[in-house]
Amino acid sequence: MAYKGFPQDLDVAWYLRKSREDLEAEERARREGRVDIDTLSKHRKRLLEISRQNCWTVVDIFEEVVSGELIDERPEVIKLLENVEARKYDGVVCVEIDRLGRGDSADQGIIQRAFRDSETLILTPDKAYDMNDDLDEEMVEFKSFFARREGRGISRRMQNGRVDSVNEGYYIGTYEPFGYYRDRNVGLKLLIDEKSADIVRKIFEWYAESGIGTSTIAERLNHMGIPCPSNTLRIRNNKPINPSRVWQANSILQILRNEVYVGKIQWRKTKTMRRRMENGRYKKIKSIDRPRDQWIEKKGLHEPIITNELFKRTQEILESRSNRELVKDRQFKNSLASIVICKKCGQKMQRRPYANQLPHLKCPTKGCMRSSQIAYVEEKVIEALREWYNSYKVQHGLIDQQLKKTKKRTSFATSILKELEEEIAATVQQKENLHKFLERGTYDDDTYLARNKVLSEQHKDLLSKKDAILKEVQQEAQYETTQQNVIPLVRHVLDVYNETEDLKEKNKLLKSVIHKIVYSKRDDAKDREFEIDLYPISRSTRI
Repeated sequence: MAYKGFPQDLDVAWYLRKSREDLEAEERARREGRVDIDTLSKHRKRLLEISRQNCWTVVDIFEEVVSGELIDERPEVIKLLENVEARKYDGVVCVEIDRLGRGDSADQGIIQRAFRDSETLILTPDKAYDMNDDLDEEMVEFKSFFARREGRGISRRMQNGRVDSVNEGYYIGTYEPFGYYRDRNVGLKLLIDEKSADIVRKIFEWYAESGIGTSTIAERLNHMGIPCPSNTLRIRNNKPINPSRVWQANSILQILRNEVYVGKIQWRKTKTMRRRMENGRYKKIKSIDRPRDQWIEKKGLHEPIITNELFKRTQEILESRSNRELVKDRQFKNSLASIVICKKCGQKMQRRPYANQLPHLKCPTKGCMRSSQIAYVEEKVIEALREWYNSYKVQHGLIDQQLKKTKKRTSFATSILKELEEEIAATVQQKENLHKFLERGTYDDDTYLARNKVLSEQHKDLLSKKDAILKEVQQEAQYETTQQNVIPLVRHVLDVYNETEDLKEKNKLLKSVIHKIVYSKRDDAKDREFEIDLYPISRSTRI
């Protein structure tokens, strides 16, 4: 097919996304035993053809496999729009306008504004749309309006279908609860996986009958080598397990509270709220619980794993141990909050109170790093900060030498920048030659795309190196100014820190000059025998 009326020699990105209709068609084909429907593959061929005919260089390819309506539900389109706003492309190629989004009018405005302000074209097999052209903008708005209308109709049909499935006792969640599986060739009925169901029974018995806590249960399962729920799914789907995924107390709690184990199917338990970000985009905030009378709750077609009596006893114990109630007028009790991190696992250290001794700073990862009294850690932090301040008086005389070194490094970096710019120009020329090789038959379509991707990655890498060197030159040039701005702040912290008893104010003072504190302690060390590394707010190196 010959494409006429399109601009030539553009740098473009492809955006491919499956719509709800595509997902439904693929599901029907799968049930009919057909494997000839692959929406993205068909779309990819169409975009390759139009790109080849018009000598467009494919800089990036974004493939969205989710069918969310709003921008915040589609990570690939978020990346695409960020690049569009950065003027990375001359145009974005997609099979239809509505593939970019069928969200509400606010989302459509975000998409259209991004393309209009960056002067980036929207390229489809039928037409090139320039959002700075009044007629093109009206046409995009017209098509988007009907696409949204159609999308809402499809969404209503799908939601009604889900509700009907729940009312019939089917489980329609994305992933089966641990202890169950589904045979999708049969339907959405949950079937018991006896091996993992035995683990579920053990979890309830340990908690409700043996009095074992959730953290200890998680630790026991990990010690027994039992795969966690996510790794169980990966094993079932013939995928390699993720060694970093293990049982956690929270995953035990989710199982203990899940009423699916007593034969219930529940739907619409939560509602996702959204708020508008500063850049005008929607952002999800955590789901809020709906009142129980708004749930859809039915008896499932599946067999229960846990008896009603055991589940009820478990909920009573959970309720008695619950600490969900908000504590009014909660006091700030940790001057080192959110600053100290564990050297071994990278988690932020937390305050742990004790009945018979002073509070400790403890790693939240069980068995990871030995704790120390907060008072000892705080004392050592101030001591280290004071030593650094005093040493600066000696270092101050070396500033001139530092500046001389900076000038030498800047000169060296300039020569490297020149070499990088030459390499960048060479990769641009190589990308331009790709189209010639494709037209001559030297490259087939797959080779063209593969080579284009390699060259694009090389180009990105060179640009990244260039940006890094420019950033380093800028940092070195500002070295003296940065140091002289930090020193008065450190002096101020040291002067007033011990004069206040407000722990929140102390925490604020430390955060004004310290980016993070890395804590480490040997297993055989005594309480005061620990090490800390301070990283100032202005630089990434230790002090």
